Amino acid sequence: MKREEKLISVNSLILDLKNPRHEEVASQSEAIKLLCDSEDVVRLARDIVNNGLNPLDRFAVMEAGRGRTKKYTVKEGNRRLCALKLI
Repeated sequence: MKREEKLISVNSLILDLKNPRHEEVASQSEAIKLLCDSEDVVRLARDIVNNGLNPLDRFAVMEAGRGRTKKYTVKEGNRRLCALKLI
């Protein structure tokens, strides 16, 4: 399987609602609330604002559908994505 790296807008990334590390949720807002309540995402967001993202930490994504605007589900990096969405 070919590994492809490309830049994708944060607005095109969606949280994994079936993240195996947490209970399944029905919406992006529920996923954000769950991560904020259980994963100290606000502190991570502050750290990202002050220090930026670690360039070695990549997001693993899968295409989420083919509509007018392409979306990608984040399979690895949901906590970081949540922090970026809060920022």
